Amino acid sequence: MDNKFCINNSGSEVEVYSSYNKNNYIGTIYNREAFGCIENVEMLEYQQIQFRNKLGSLQLGWLYRPTAAIITPCIKYPYGTAKINGVSFYTFMMRRKETIYKADATVWGEVLAGKMVACTTAASGEMHPTWKLISYVQHSSTGAWIKVDSGGNGYGFVNTGLDYGSEWSTIPFYGSW
Repeated sequence: MDNKFCINNSGSEVEVYSSYNKNNYIGTIYNREAFGCIENVEMLEYQQIQFRNKLGSLQLGWLYRPTAAIITPCIKYPYGTAKINGVSFYTFMMRRKETIYKADATVWGEVLAGKMVACTTAASGEMHPTWKLISYVQHSSTGAWIKVDSGGNGYGFVNTGLDYGSEWSTIPFYGSW
């Protein structure tokens, strides 16, 4: 699983193209905007992403020669950190209720607005690069950390809500970016 959830922290806007030959501009990733970064080893000058287009839909696109600041892993800007069972995790706050999925993409449960999820990496889903891999979710009433364990995998995924908003002020899954 090499996909990751990223933030454009370059300080500028980045053009998105429909293919890897830079022939059709389809959108923009703004500064402090989130997107799913799809691992593609063979395309050295281009990076495939899944982003929120101007119509508010998720769309695949390509970035041309993105710098490290453009594809900054979300864990560089967590909401905070937590030590759970002796292990350090990055935490992210949820602005609205979102679905949590098992590894097989079936529903595990949900996380409520105002509660956090915890993870150790920026990894995201292979089939859903805008679903963030998580290990724990806060209980809706007690705030205790609950392990998201789907069939012994020890992890699940939370929908980041990118179809709802992708900028720092609108995305349901947010940190300190």
